[in-house]
Amino acid sequence: MRINALAAAVLLAALAPAASHAQTTASDLPPIMDNAGTGDLDMRASPTIRLAEGRFVAPADSVFAVLPDVLRELGIEPQIDPSRERTIGNPRISGARVAGERTGRFMTCGNDGGGPAAAGQFRIRLNLVTQVRPDGTGSRTVTRLVGTASSVQGSGSSVVGCVTTGRLEQKIVDGINARLAARAAEAAAAPPAQR
Repeated sequence: MRINALAAAVLLAALAPAASHAQTTASDLPPIMDNAGTGDLDMRASPTIRLAEGRFVAPADSVFAVLPDVLRELGIEPQIDPSRERTIGNPRISGARVAGERTGRFMTCGNDGGGPAAAGQFRIRLNLVTQVRPDGTGSRTVTRLVGTASSVQGSGSSVVGCVTTGRLEQKIVDGINARLAARAAEAAAAPPAQR
């Protein structure tokens, strides 16, 4: 029962209207990694979640157009949130592997500080949401990745929280950059009449 209640709470939080999260925006949170260049990851933290920002020279609609394919390449089936503009993700990622790696490599679970190695002791469920926002003449992505974990031993019904390492969010930023570069190269190679 405890697991179902926690899973329901995480799902409801992900699907709640944007207005209910107005107090917690990436701009309000202190940075823990600050890369000011375009296309790099800017990670911001709160006590319970981390939001990762990626910045792009391309407009928001162009970034959002490539995002579903980027997520699919990482093994994440994208679901578009129709209640929020340019928002995509998946609230129920439960596979053992994401982006070709063990899911635990992207999360730190529990309070033991054991990091990714400790995550191997758990069955991890992820909730990923990315929103693309205009930012001056370019755009930025804001990604929230949260997780819960239960023991793979099957003993007890306790669930522990997981915190992202930032690696999966960086893979999303890198995938977007690669797709945008490929599109720009195709456009440059097209005959002038097709541009």
